[in-house]
Amino acid sequence: MKKFSFDATPWECFKHLLIVGLLGFASAFTLYLIVPWVLVYHYVWYYDHVTYDGKKMKYTATGLEMFKELFVNFLLTAITFGIYVFWTYPKIEKFNWRHIEVALENPVIDVDFSEN
Repeated sequence: MKKFSFDATPWECFKHLLIVGLLGFASAFTLYLIVPWVLVYHYVWYYDHVTYDGKKMKYTATGLEMFKELFVNFLLTAITFGIYVFWTYPKIEKFNWRHIEVALENPVIDVDFSEN
């Protein structure tokens, strides 16, 4: 059976949550514009400590990609007077899952030698 495991220590978790909490608090001074980067920082740290069947996982989204995703969803929610919020959560979850990778033991390299 394949299993997930999380290898961070309680001290590492405490330090990480302290940093994320301070950055979250500081985001109020930037009108919450740094929130996407804080989220990406959290996801990168989290998936750096997760393994699946002994293979490391990796989160590949960037802060700018997250910013675009959140901005579009916020804008659509505002335009529809809050109705779009029911579509926002699934879209953000799909965005996150599209940016999670599992390291392969023998990665296949796809090389195209054809001329354009």
